[in-house]
Amino acid sequence: MRYQHIVTAGLIGLALLADPVRRVRKALAYGAGLALPLALCSVVNSLRAGIVNPVSKGPGYVSLRGLATDASPWDPLRAFGAHVLDFSMQRHLPMWQQIGGNWSDTGALMLLSAVKKALLQSAPWLLVVMVAMGTAWLRAVPANPARRVFRSAGMVVAGVLLLFALAGTDRPDGWCYNARYFLDLIPLAALALALLVERTGMRWRPLAAGAAAGGLGALLPLALSSASAARQLALMYVPLVLAFASVLLFAVARRRPRVQRWLAPAMGVLLGWATAVHLGDDLPAARARRLANLNKLSSVAALLPDVPVALFAQRADALGPLLLERRDLVIAATWPDHGHDAPALLEAFQRAGRRVFVLPDVPEAELRALSAGRMLRPVGGADSLFVEIGSRQRAAPLP
Repeated sequence: MRYQHIVTAGLIGLALLADPVRRVRKALAYGAGLALPLALCSVVNSLRAGIVNPVSKGPGYVSLRGLATDASPWDPLRAFGAHVLDFSMQRHLPMWQQIGGNWSDTGALMLLSAVKKALLQSAPWLLVVMVAMGTAWLRAVPANPARRVFRSAGMVVAGVLLLFALAGTDRPDGWCYNARYFLDLIPLAALALALLVERTGMRWRPLAAGAAAGGLGALLPLALSSASAARQLALMYVPLVLAFASVLLFAVARRRPRVQRWLAPAMGVLLGWATAVHLGDDLPAARARRLANLNKLSSVAALLPDVPVALFAQRADALGPLLLERRDLVIAATWPDHGHDAPALLEAFQRAGRRVFVLPDVPEAELRALSAGRMLRPVGGADSLFVEIGSRQRAAPLP
């Protein structure tokens, strides 16, 4: 539970502003219902991390680092650009190598075979919607339900984007192929898109024709190898070009009615491109990742002995189901502190009578620190998935 509560609170406030008389009871009732999970999260965080903030993973997690005294004044702009426009703006972060990412020469971050994408690189149609939300505040015309929706949704979208810009550039969102922190904005933007389609009089036939054209166009780079520079550059920058061109087309169409017939095909191209890239790039990589996690889980489960065990791993997300099946298992992830506390944990585990194993994804330097003065024994043979670390008293270290 992270910033979703902030979005929810913003929506409650907007509901009160939109109609304070009729909706106040519903908003208060919703807020009362939301108070229970927030209270539970506060209890969990107080026991786990010693904090009472219900939407934080730990101390400083929700701090706005972009406002820090030692932060560059350009950090909020760079964070906004990396989250929203082009993800390659975060290339300076070493965190992505720790979770298995690989920076290409093109500037793309490759997670397995997929390109990591910012918000508009994944959903270029959102730029048209965000511009429509902004323009809804410019014209002083009588209010109508559609304009209220555009204004209300725009306030929430702008607030969340500003929040992550001020959060700083050093906040990666983990192993995912899109901007997952903005996932909750998609239904809101989709509602605004439906109203935009209705208000501009777009017909479904040209919209479908544009979607087909956009999908077929995306198949050209998707047909190339994932290591191809042309594929990576196309997935990174073609959606941005299409999005800004569509915004320009909408701006011209306001003064030239004849151009309005091209709005539906343009919007269809954006939707078709986004759909094809999701199905052809993100989804196969996600399925490959899940299959790799399943294979890793099955291999580790088959080789672990049926005794109290501690397991060190760099990426332990695939091993979570083991904790539900075995109460005598402890899994320690080394990446949060780069293995700094791993040797002390190893001593404590072995004093408690646990056998200690290390997966091969642990960096070599951390493995050397763990195995100093101890024997490393491959589990299941020389080509096994992981090794066991013995105690100092029982065996001398291997050369």
